[in-house]
Amino acid sequence: MLKGGKEARRSNEILGEIIGNCIEEGSGGKVGRSLVSLVSSRDEIASLLKLSDCIDLVIPRGGNKLVQYIKSNTQIPVLGHADGVCHVYVASSADGDKAAKIVTDAKTNYPAACNAMETLLLHRDTLDNGVATQVLRSLRLAGVKCLAAEKATMEGLCDASSSLRKCEYGDMRCQRKGRG
Repeated sequence: MLKGGKEARRSNEILGEIIGNCIEEGSGGKVGRSLVSLVSSRDEIASLLKLSDCIDLVIPRGGNKLVQYIKSNTQIPVLGHADGVCHVYVASSADGDKAAKIVTDAKTNYPAACNAMETLLLHRDTLDNGVATQVLRSLRLAGVKCLAAEKATMEGLCDASSSLRKCEYGDMRCQRKGRG
């Protein structure tokens, strides 16, 4: 069974079709493609979590809240994961306009998603060639609060923070770190 977010509906349909075809072909037709099914609503999840006599394992992919919800609402074994702390790296050769669009979308498209950007890694040369400024300005204009070490606040484009660490913010905050 596969359940994804509404933004990935078509991708999930295609993945389900591919996996079903592979199962059918790989088994020489002994196992039908109908073995794979797509779950389309959250209401179906609650019902499925009660089927401990039919389902052997649940592997939730999503934010920490989803994983905790699944764990607390089923007797089925759950293979969960830790928080998602996704990084985006901007190389010194990056096109500033493209980098700004990509980074801003990576954070603002769905900030609570487990694959939203939480840490922005900027090559040190992006500070000199203007790319870092373009990216940080784009984030600021989109309402993202970018946290950085005191010495790296960059002309008001980042807010100082004394406690930068691995963190899944799940909101309109991220942290900026420099890399060589």
